Amino acid sequence: APATRYSLLVLRSFAKIQSLKPVLVQWGNGRLLSTIVSLLQLPHTAGKENLPSSSSPTTPVGALSLFSSETYSLLLSLLKDLTFRSADPAKISLFHHPHLIPTLISLAGAALSSRNVASENKKNLETVSAIFWNLAVCSPLQSAMAQATSLVNSLVSLAGTTDAVIVSKRTQSNALSAIGNLATADSDDVRQALIQQRSGVLDMLRSVLENDSTTGAAASTKGVARGAEGAAARSSNTAGSAKRRAARTIRCLTDGRESAIEIGKRLAMVTMLGTVAVSDEDGETRLQCAEALGGLARHIFIEDNGRNSDRGTTSAAATLGQGDVVAKALATRREIFKQLLKTINDSTNDTVVEISSRGLLAALVPVATTPAATTRWLERHADDDTSSFLHAISKSSLLSQSTPVTREQCSRVFRSLSGSRCHHKALVSNASVLDALSFLLVSQDDTTRRLAAQTVGAMVECGSEDNDDDDDERGNGEGVTTTRGVLAAHETLLTNLVEFVLLESGTTTTRGRETRMEDKEKAKGVILTLVPEL
Repeated sequence: APATRYSLLVLRSFAKIQSLKPVLVQWGNGRLLSTIVSLLQLPHTAGKENLPSSSSPTTPVGALSLFSSETYSLLLSLLKDLTFRSADPAKISLFHHPHLIPTLISLAGAALSSRNVASENKKNLETVSAIFWNLAVCSPLQSAMAQATSLVNSLVSLAGTTDAVIVSKRTQSNALSAIGNLATADSDDVRQALIQQRSGVLDMLRSVLENDSTTGAAASTKGVARGAEGAAARSSNTAGSAKRRAARTIRCLTDGRESAIEIGKRLAMVTMLGTVAVSDEDGETRLQCAEALGGLARHIFIEDNGRNSDRGTTSAAATLGQGDVVAKALATRREIFKQLLKTINDSTNDTVVEISSRGLLAALVPVATTPAATTRWLERHADDDTSSFLHAISKSSLLSQSTPVTREQCSRVFRSLSGSRCHHKALVSNASVLDALSFLLVSQDDTTRRLAAQTVGAMVECGSEDNDDDDDERGNGEGVTTTRGVLAAHETLLTNLVEFVLLESGTTTTRGRETRMEDKEKAKGVILTLVPEL
């Protein structure tokens, strides 16, 4: 019996050497691996090793019928060592062994159902979950693993068990990371296979995101796959990782069209993503949820925009539910839009705001081609909350982390809104809008200077459309603030408008110079209109 333990310890030492992993996996044409699997299928006891009265030819080593839980744990640990950072061919051989994965699934299921609270049982579940995670890192295996219903069911059970007496946080995190790695596959078919399994992957992820309240030091913001095996081997930084990894897995699932649509069907899950993105204590968890909302916007809004989404008869919207397809599709889009607005307006994390801004603009900019189209889109999605929408676009414009592209898109939205008279009062009365327009007027690089021209156009629209109304308001009594008065009274807007006129154009084309001169002439007209209001 001691010799068996020492033999396994020696094998574990060899299994930690990178060059020897494939040798051990293929040893004797897989005989070593078959021996390990056969031993795992034997009964074991918490006591010392017990030798049988006679050896059995069906027992690979011909020596053991009952062995200690320590030996049992060593066998599982040996498998974990063989899968940890081993080359893809070795992992493929391990996965396709006819009895290895079914044996591990059976062991995990038996341990969960028995509710054995012994420490070694808890440790063994942790080791099994680490083996699954190590295999899930292997790209060539991800499709087969995602389509293995029993394996996915086992991972969901390990990740969704909240009883800390049975399943450790590390076990839960390992299982979540295994699912997360499958969700990072290059093929959308793998993600679709995951969510179509009757395993409740999405329901489990939502439950973890909603109920796991522990937080800890933020993990690396790199992808799941890059840090997976290293994290599986470490013995620290597990606090909060379950919730963090659930958020990351959801984000990975939103990279695929079909899986994003499935998530979009669950309005409560969309709402939960927005709540966690704003208020969770863990920084990376917030980022992952914001990215997930952006992924939903990219797949659900972008495909619907320009494809008669108002009628809801085609594209992604038409697959969002049975029965009243239009209502379900619209409800999904409205909830995503609502959560993006909330995340931008309520979050104090600039990166979360920037990520959410990209998602919001991805949904809106493709349809913000005309004032009428923009107005119609907002009427369907904004719940008459124009103020929150304008504040979100303004915050996105002013954010230091925003890219020139983001600012250009914000300017396009402002310009489009200013073309509809119904939005003028909302634009002028919103202080954050005026701050954003003032900032955009003096952008310093060639790309963002184009925004200034569009912004000046918006200012011209706001001033010219309201001239008659302003005169009427003045006749109604003293103290009435006109549109021109509000614009002129802004701390920096008029000054920056003058600076825009004085800025040299970076364009080199004749047409570009002509357009720039037209913009400057319009800006001069606005300045002459506003100066008397000072």
